[in-house]
Amino acid sequence: MKIICGSGVCKMSGMKSFFAQKIVGLGLVVMIAVIALLGWAILGSTVNPVPKNMPIALVAADKGAEIPGRGKVNIGDTLREKLTAAQTPTGEPSPFEWTVLDDEREASDGLDRQQYYAAIVLPENLSTAFVSFMSPNPQAAGVKVLINQGKSGVAASMVTQAVGKMIEGINNQLREQALGQIQQAPGSGVSFAQAKALAAPLTVSFEVVHPIMPNTANGNTPVVLTQLAWMAALAASALLYAAGSKLRAARRWTVVCSQLAAGAVYAAVAAGAELLLAGGLFGLDIPDWTNTYLFLLLAVFCFFLLQSAILAWIGLKGMPVLVLLFFFGLPILSLPPEFLPATTRDWLYSWIPFRFSVEGLRDLIYFRQGLNVGSPAAVLGWIGAVSAVLMAASVAKRGDGARGATGIGRTAG
Repeated sequence: MKIICGSGVCKMSGMKSFFAQKIVGLGLVVMIAVIALLGWAILGSTVNPVPKNMPIALVAADKGAEIPGRGKVNIGDTLREKLTAAQTPTGEPSPFEWTVLDDEREASDGLDRQQYYAAIVLPENLSTAFVSFMSPNPQAAGVKVLINQGKSGVAASMVTQAVGKMIEGINNQLREQALGQIQQAPGSGVSFAQAKALAAPLTVSFEVVHPIMPNTANGNTPVVLTQLAWMAALAASALLYAAGSKLRAARRWTVVCSQLAAGAVYAAVAAGAELLLAGGLFGLDIPDWTNTYLFLLLAVFCFFLLQSAILAWIGLKGMPVLVLLFFFGLPILSLPPEFLPATTRDWLYSWIPFRFSVEGLRDLIYFRQGLNVGSPAAVLGWIGAVSAVLMAASVAKRGDGARGATGIGRTAG
């Protein structure tokens, strides 16, 4: 049968048929869902980060001092009470979780082990210096703040500003207290030296430990390398899965072992290529190439095993899961966990595999003592081992001796 129609009628009929399809209307819903999902992933955890319970060490070493005729005072105890209060001098909830120590060496060890974002040291002579305000030769009371910049550049900036404001508020209170003490003394006039010292009863010196050096992507080198490692592993796992899919007559065990061997080679090449490109071509500062390469090799291979295990069990349908995991994990990698909402921290950050790669690389790049690399390396190792077992178990998923969940007997699509 031959259908004759005018061009305008045919065009209208074609457009009507096009828009009558359910998939066209469904596309709007899918588009909005994608925007909402990725928007939540990219902005949901980072649009308004509010720090909570950031671990800070306080070394309360002040021995106190005697005020003639008035007994003993301990300004260190007063400062400890004010610093560790549940609220800041401005009335806001304190963002810090304090650990009070007696020795600066203990605090320094905690900074090396990434236990604290900062340490505030109240020296032994703090009260002695405060009492000297009532003498003709007053001495400034010094407080030292150690900022653990390598643990997080974002947190380091925040802690520096917050501690500065807290000390400023305490300075005002100490100034009033010192003036009251001076006025009660015989001949209560305030000398020029006393007035100068009272301008800032506490002098604060900030010292950066484990600094973020130039050419380290503003402290994000571990994050950058981890992102590249995940994407390199994703490409390797997809390609090797496709390669296994083409071997219809091969034994499944042979394919799994081949994928494992090829994945190890891919990981070794990917780790080397990352460092050569990032360090050699783009000038990223890599202090310890050997240990960084070995850890990056472990990370890439474990990522590959995890991704391959997912593909082995659910096929290429697992690719969106791996991509979404990357998009959800990407925004939170650069923030300290204390800046994340509780839901993100407990349900995503606590188990996401990127976290352990970032932690290990951070130790190698900024701390360089090997104190914090063992635990994340062990976790990555367990992730890789369990994933390898799951890959092996996928061999028995189907009974057909020539087919399996490794992709054998199925097309790459």
